[in-house]
Amino acid sequence: MVIYIDVLIILNIYITYFILRCCSRFFHEEYKLSRLILGSLFGGISSLSVLLGGNLFIVIAVRLLLVGVTVFIAFGFKNVISFIERAVFCFAVSMLICGGAEAIGESLDTGFISSVGGYPYMNISVIVLLISTIIIYCLICLLRRLIDKGNAEKSVCLIIENGGSSVKLNAFPDSGNNLVDFLTGMPVIICSSDKVKEILPDNIFLDTSLTGIRLIPWHSVSGGGIIRAFKPRRITAVYNGEEKNLTALIGITEKESFKEETDAIINPKLLI
Repeated sequence: MVIYIDVLIILNIYITYFILRCCSRFFHEEYKLSRLILGSLFGGISSLSVLLGGNLFIVIAVRLLLVGVTVFIAFGFKNVISFIERAVFCFAVSMLICGGAEAIGESLDTGFISSVGGYPYMNISVIVLLISTIIIYCLICLLRRLIDKGNAEKSVCLIIENGGSSVKLNAFPDSGNNLVDFLTGMPVIICSSDKVKEILPDNIFLDTSLTGIRLIPWHSVSGGGIIRAFKPRRITAVYNGEEKNLTALIGITEKESFKEETDAIINPKLLI
């Protein structure tokens, strides 16, 4: 089978972009399109590593290194665990794609698809490639929704500290809470005002002084409006026996409760 370098690079740019999008969707990872494109370009160009050759262990080590660099370009580095999780996810998906390409190539024996040094290569139409990747992306999105639905069935204990005081809330994970501050990009945890009155800034309900207060528009099927939010000194989530510090704003609503025994609504992606 004749391998064309330009086809190899372009195909793997596309596949790398698809893998990074799957990764961002699966981990609820915020991303910048420019960084995703740069990561995809690096991923495509790194397919030239097939020219280096070497034994299986060297090939795997090089691939892991290149995947790590690609993930760093696309998402940056927050902490060791999250970086390793995303790198392993991208490596596993790329290996699945490569293994699938090899299996299809052997079963059809047409020579239009193959694996080259751990990278997929195929003589395939753009339409077929688009349809196949869209299907895989939808399956990953479905898996993520099922995981979120499972998480949503469990409540989360939130400890919010601000102004020398703290409150403990029973929060309900709801993937429908996609409210974010459009300037900072920080997600908003919606809380009942009567449950957090001990930690509220003095000017939270004043119109004359809004220092440190964010006015965030929201809308839903039942209506919309403006919600007032602030950034507390610390937010700690106790979930599944573990503690995690969260970076988020606290949005205040004057509703007494959301549902039985619920003081706040949090997006499950904050718990990942």
